[in-house]
Amino acid sequence: MFAWVSVTVGDCKSYHYSQNTRTILDLTEGNRQNVLDAKDPGGRLGPYVGEGLPDLRNISLRYRLCEEGDTILLLSDGVHDNLDPQTLGKTPGEINSEWNPIPSWNEFPPEIPEKELERVKTTYMLRLLADDLVCGGEEVQKMRNRVFSLSAPEDDSPTSPLNITTRVMKHCLSVTARGREWMEQNPREKLPSDYAAYHGKMDHATCVTIKVGKFENVLSNKLGRQSLSKSSTSGSQAL
Repeated sequence: MFAWVSVTVGDCKSYHYSQNTRTILDLTEGNRQNVLDAKDPGGRLGPYVGEGLPDLRNISLRYRLCEEGDTILLLSDGVHDNLDPQTLGKTPGEINSEWNPIPSWNEFPPEIPEKELERVKTTYMLRLLADDLVCGGEEVQKMRNRVFSLSAPEDDSPTSPLNITTRVMKHCLSVTARGREWMEQNPREKLPSDYAAYHGKMDHATCVTIKVGKFENVLSNKLGRQSLSKSSTSGSQAL
């Protein structure tokens, strides 16, 4: 058994994907305190309030028990905002049929609790992240295995950290493509605030994917081989 322990402030997010149950959990749910306003990160490091103090409104210490083979994802807001149905141009009714009468996210009725809004948004984001970005590519890999009768190396499996990170970043590029093209053609103008026409949010995009497990032996063996290789090279040069 392993444990993921983190301290978080601001609006970066961490997620835990369970390999056994094939479910994903937002470990930082609620850290963006204003669900509809992506401009408020909830907290900030550096001098911001009072006499040069940091903004620690949403600082929290979190932990999660994990098992070997699980995956931890760390996403900046420039990534996870591109999972949000609002920035993807979805209407409230498209993610909850009871919200069909609501014309837009900017006209959300005050009688709907913000906790309920956050719950529905989070459910949509987790489904997209788990099905398309973490597990995406598994069916393609199974088909290749059947056709070529070969198994992919472990490092090239659909749920390897490299492949998950690649899918996540490709998703961000795809979602923001129309907006980026518009900005290239109109360099002196501000992108229209219309997620239906220009999906996604362009911001600093960082994705770190971590596979849970014991890797000390693998790392030490690799370092040992590198050291041996360097010694052999040095010996050859001396000769």
